[in-house]
Amino acid sequence: TIISQEDYQAASAAAHIECNTKMIDTQPLVNLSGTTAISAAFHNGNLIISNVGDSRAILGYKYEEDGAPPETESGPQSRKLLAVPLSQDQTPWRKDERERIINAGGRVMTIDQVESQGTNPENTDDSGNGENADTAVLGNRILGANGDIDENGDPPRVWLSTKNIPGASFTRSLGDSIANRVGVNGTPETFTKQITKEDQCLVLASDGVFEFLPNQDIIDICAENYGNPLEACNKIVDTSYSKWLEYEDRTDDITVIVMFIRHDLIE
Repeated sequence: TIISQEDYQAASAAAHIECNTKMIDTQPLVNLSGTTAISAAFHNGNLIISNVGDSRAILGYKYEEDGAPPETESGPQSRKLLAVPLSQDQTPWRKDERERIINAGGRVMTIDQVESQGTNPENTDDSGNGENADTAVLGNRILGANGDIDENGDPPRVWLSTKNIPGASFTRSLGDSIANRVGVNGTPETFTKQITKEDQCLVLASDGVFEFLPNQDIIDICAENYGNPLEACNKIVDTSYSKWLEYEDRTDDITVIVMFIRHDLIE
């Protein structure tokens, strides 16, 4: 018997939470270290995404342009793939995540605000008035949506109430035991989508891939290398690496998985 969608999501959540708990209880090196986690499961005709942190899952969705010729056997070259986000970055840019961290006793500030001994942006706006502070200062940004990327280089971060650690730019993770004290936890957000014939490819990637590359750019690379996931991965990694060196003198983690969906095997 195939378990229900709800039971699968509950099992996924329980597994993430247990993993996080065991990491914190048994691994002393995770005080200021941890990992994000993004996973995909094909379950009873559905695609189920579980997400902890700011890695990302995006779908390449096929749509036909007006007057486009029929699809060929080698793939949808005559069609475009639209990037559809299947996860939401869990960062202090998000109003709901920010409020959750603050309610757990944490502070949300940028590094510049910490270094200048500025006030918590949650407690003051540009005029010094606490009312509507998060809208005036941080708003409610979901990075990755509509091509939104953060090029500022100084994002809001999570800090303890009385110490300037850990400075996490994410609000959920596995490990990170110090950040765990103020609400950074391993509880995943899950999203379920029924698989359709328009779903052509799936990309799972770490946050470093998306730092300077919008979702659509990633899917465009997949479309250009349709049916060759290794080449698509190589091109995504190379492009992301080059973008990092345009903006920084370093790179973050750049890890990517590309899957092209074989509907003939699913059926």
